[in-house]
Amino acid sequence: MKSEYLLISREFAIQNKRYFAFLTLMSFLSSFFSVSMIAFVLPVLNFIEVNGDIDTAKTYWTIIASFFNTINLEMNVYTLAILNLVIVFSFQVIDYFRLIYIQNLYPLGMKYVRQNLMTKYLLDDFLNINSYSKSSLVTLYSMHASEYGNLFYRMFVLLFLIVQILLFTVVLSLINFSLLFLITSYILIIVFVTLKRGKYALKSGKEIANINDQILQRVTETINALKISKVFNYEKTLFNKSVKDSDLLLRESMNVHKNASLITFIDTFNFIFLMSTLIISYKYFQLPLSEIVIFLFLLFRLVPILKQFNFEKIEINAKLESALKIKRLVDENDYSTNFDYRDKINSLVKMNIKNVSFKYQNHNVLTDITLQFEPSKHYAIKGRSGSGKSTLADLILGLYKPSKGNIEYYDDKNKLIDISSVYKFYMSQEPFILNGTVRDNLLFGSNDDLTYTESTLNDALRKVDLESFFIQLQGLDTIIDENGANLSGGQKQRLALARLFIRHYDLIVLDEHTSAIDEVSIKIINEAIKSIRKSIIISITHDSAVMENADVIIELKNSRVNRKV
Repeated sequence: MKSEYLLISREFAIQNKRYFAFLTLMSFLSSFFSVSMIAFVLPVLNFIEVNGDIDTAKTYWTIIASFFNTINLEMNVYTLAILNLVIVFSFQVIDYFRLIYIQNLYPLGMKYVRQNLMTKYLLDDFLNINSYSKSSLVTLYSMHASEYGNLFYRMFVLLFLIVQILLFTVVLSLINFSLLFLITSYILIIVFVTLKRGKYALKSGKEIANINDQILQRVTETINALKISKVFNYEKTLFNKSVKDSDLLLRESMNVHKNASLITFIDTFNFIFLMSTLIISYKYFQLPLSEIVIFLFLLFRLVPILKQFNFEKIEINAKLESALKIKRLVDENDYSTNFDYRDKINSLVKMNIKNVSFKYQNHNVLTDITLQFEPSKHYAIKGRSGSGKSTLADLILGLYKPSKGNIEYYDDKNKLIDISSVYKFYMSQEPFILNGTVRDNLLFGSNDDLTYTESTLNDALRKVDLESFFIQLQGLDTIIDENGANLSGGQKQRLALARLFIRHYDLIVLDEHTSAIDEVSIKIINEAIKSIRKSIIISITHDSAVMENADVIIELKNSRVNRKV
């Protein structure tokens, strides 16, 4: 368990070491002054009680007398009261900063976790990250990342409580060392009960994390299936499934809170302990009344801290599984975390696929593919479903790595270049449309330093016959709904294709881009693609109209190149 806590917090602490160093200092000082301002009431009371005739044999008077001698100040009831006031004010100032910084741990931790997750999503091997369901990745980023961030906050609060418990114990021992054994034994009993109940919370936490994954997946599927569920009259079944998931979550959440709330019953034992301490202090140790009062006052402050310690430990155990889920994903394999891509080049003069094979889960998707591609030519790749067409497109784009063989890219100096150095364009049968303006959609993927004028953007729309349509609305500032809900299928496809015409791309891959649109849109798209020059254009298609425009037709069959025309 200790190793798991260290695993999920070490990198975050190292990355924010100055923040943690300052917070640790503030937490320690806050704890010190919190205990001191209570404990320092004792010498004031005792000074009044004995009319200034203090017993310097007592440990706390020895420390205080030494302090006053050091600052060369007379010790009397007024200077003692002023010193106590200084301690109280110091505590308030220090605790103010501690609270600000410790409350900020939650959003800071959540930011750290989400940055790591987004880096993983964007830079990890595409084949690996694509093997996860979208709903599970969204759940990790939204729900589990929030729990992970909250875990950082609670772990530090727990450490702060431990420091307070230790300081309270030390101060209590200064009042009467003989009672230290009794106090320590009681604290150890509380800690033991807390750890015991925490194991149950850990189990429930795992169940809650898994149920939350299931709930979000169910919600995603339900929303995606709204239309078909109405057709099948399936609404009641889907509703009952969602209720069942919620009931499971409620049950496990109640288990966690039940474990946390059980500590309430310890109040009875706290009262018994306090009364026992009072009797023992008076009858067996003959402590002065002032010492007994402060001793009990400190114990009364210690008991809530022990209860909060119990609560925080159970909450940490309940959230641990969320953190471990994210940690396992982020650390499952090595990947570059560098967003600084190589400088782009302007030309790609040749691309060779040499004896490329690709396996996925021990299944031969492509076998011994050898092809050559040149600019200013349009290549159409056809074949039955499952023949490997889309996989070949992903290999060409560098999204997958060949299991065997290699793909070579050459610049105008006949030098080998990396695929990341190539200006490339991709569009599938399900175009990606942003929930934003037309301008936002056109500029998606254009992360270079070029400034695109409105004229350039409108020209791109004109080539796909969308300029007049958007002019009737708000032009480039027209808002496109989520997933292009306020556009037809053909308009979405053409808007996605319009991105192709705001700059030159050396490599263009179109994957079944005309399979789900009307004939008018197909004709417009084909005419637009015909106008492109000096690019390698590859279309994965079943559409005869697309193949008619192609210079070369490649057929895949049984994971191999069957013929090339």
